[in-house]
Amino acid sequence: MSGVMSIGGLVSGLDVDEILGKLEAVSRQPMARLQQRRSALQAQQSAWQAVSTRLLAIKEKAAALSRLGASGAMAAASTESTITASAGAGAVAGHYTVTVEALATNHQLISQAYTDRDTTSLGSGTYTIHAQGTTTEIAVNELTLTGLRDAINGSGADVSAFIVENDGAYHLVLSAKTAGTEGAITVTPALADGTAPAMVELQAAADTRVTLGSGANAITLTRDGTTLTDVIPGVTLTLASASVGKTATITVSGNNADVRTGVSAFVTQVNAFLDAVTQLSSYDADTGETGVLFGNARLQQIKGELLTAITAQIGGLTTGMNSAVQVGIRLGTDGKLAYDNAILEAAVNTDRQSVVRLFSTMGVASSPYVAYLSATGETRASDAAGYAVQITQAAERARLTIAGGELPATLTDDETLTLNGETITLTAGMTRGQVIAAINAKTAGSRVTATLTGADGTGTGNYLTLTQAEYGATEYVRAISTLAAGGTGIGSTLITAGNPGAGNVGRAGKDVAGIINGQAATGAGQVLTGSDGAVTGLMLQVNAAAPGDFGAVTFTRGVGGVIDSLLEYVTRAGDGTISNVQTTLDANIRSLDATLAREEASVTREIARLRAQFNAMESALSTYQNQSAQLSNLIAGLPTFTL
Repeated sequence: MSGVMSIGGLVSGLDVDEILGKLEAVSRQPMARLQQRRSALQAQQSAWQAVSTRLLAIKEKAAALSRLGASGAMAAASTESTITASAGAGAVAGHYTVTVEALATNHQLISQAYTDRDTTSLGSGTYTIHAQGTTTEIAVNELTLTGLRDAINGSGADVSAFIVENDGAYHLVLSAKTAGTEGAITVTPALADGTAPAMVELQAAADTRVTLGSGANAITLTRDGTTLTDVIPGVTLTLASASVGKTATITVSGNNADVRTGVSAFVTQVNAFLDAVTQLSSYDADTGETGVLFGNARLQQIKGELLTAITAQIGGLTTGMNSAVQVGIRLGTDGKLAYDNAILEAAVNTDRQSVVRLFSTMGVASSPYVAYLSATGETRASDAAGYAVQITQAAERARLTIAGGELPATLTDDETLTLNGETITLTAGMTRGQVIAAINAKTAGSRVTATLTGADGTGTGNYLTLTQAEYGATEYVRAISTLAAGGTGIGSTLITAGNPGAGNVGRAGKDVAGIINGQAATGAGQVLTGSDGAVTGLMLQVNAAAPGDFGAVTFTRGVGGVIDSLLEYVTRAGDGTISNVQTTLDANIRSLDATLAREEASVTREIARLRAQFNAMESALSTYQNQSAQLSNLIAGLPTFTL
């Protein structure tokens, strides 16, 4: 030992190091057993970490299954190659007949003929273009035809300018970038001292016309492009140039690949976990060797709860489709999950919605005016009757109608509006339709839409009504103009939906209010959220226009949702089941580390004490030997007497 001199049995003849080494080895035997115990605990920690990883993989796949109801995975097919269809969110299964009557055209204007393109001056001043609700003013200073073309193309206006040549004559052509009547072009040249272009219509702006359905009840719709997103719910139609006069049957059906893929991935991860449990809990009768978690009751409990949740019946669903067993998922004789793809496929093809509900966390409303949005972990599944929904106040949007007079057929002055902080430029000569289009082109910033209504803000008429885009009491309309009088009639004094000013009509916004399952709910805009009891966290979209009873919402947690919630509790960091096990193991390891440290110090002290005693013994023996030698020498030196 450092600091302690050893003479190694030179005097006594004893092998002190060997003796002390064997004594130390005997003293360390209890410590070796503690080390083995510590290693076993560390192995259990690693094993539980592996279990957690497996369970998180299952949780991920279960969560994907629980979202099947929100994915709305649908597919659309068309019988006509020139009319293609794709399905998105909100698509409804069915067969739809669509006939293309005409395709939208881009508005085009053409100038008179010029003898050149780079010499003749068009004059100086301004050239104003109004297109797609936006007014663009271009400064012109002795520009030629080519110069004006380039200035227009660089201005950002919603038009393309080009020059065509015909038998030595040159024409400026303006073509709207937006097809349909919404893209119509208006030009206002204010040029002097030159040959200003006089534009005439080359091609009229026309909308796409399609007929939905067939027979006496078919309806004809007009749209401003060739990509139509609002003819069939949730379906995008793309029309090729050759589609005019063609009829297509659009078939919208469930895309069952998401269900098959989701179930397969889920079963795979569950079986990987079950394999891991088998390995960790193994026992070899021949060798007596056991798995790291052999006999662990907590692990077996988690396994049992998982398998029970997978095969149990789901509350709130119909008897014929309320268990995973009914779609081919079962527990095999080998203790692992198996599923029959043929049974699953048949079930999905027969009733996709019921299969989706079996796996998903979702709500189904009986009223078309109520839609399920989401829920939280606190929301409890309902029974088959669902949660009753009563609306005591319908949501409303703030609205402001300029009722002092009708919106002029044509504006006589330039005017700048500021709506909810967004600036909108209007110019003299704009028609009512162009004013409405200009305001609505800025809706993304102003959150206001413009319509022509009656003086009270309802029905039809020629009064300008500004309506907040969103519902709710926190929404508002604030409007002010650069014109004190005339023009749109808004005036230069700030007016709001709450303070509409003399002669105008205003209406403040309202939040929806109501009751879910007998409990008062919280409203924000059109969203009603349960705040107590079983419906806590249940969020519903309410589109009702008036108070009343609106049926019920059946909320279910399917297999995916149940497993996701179960494993959230098991794997949650900090206070989850596995986290608590790991915390206990950590505490036990720390306790063993402290015990080992104490034992190490004790053995070290004991060996040092024994070594010190051996050293003292050797020193004493050395002294005795020296004294014996001295005595022998003294005796040898004594005189010899003969008697």
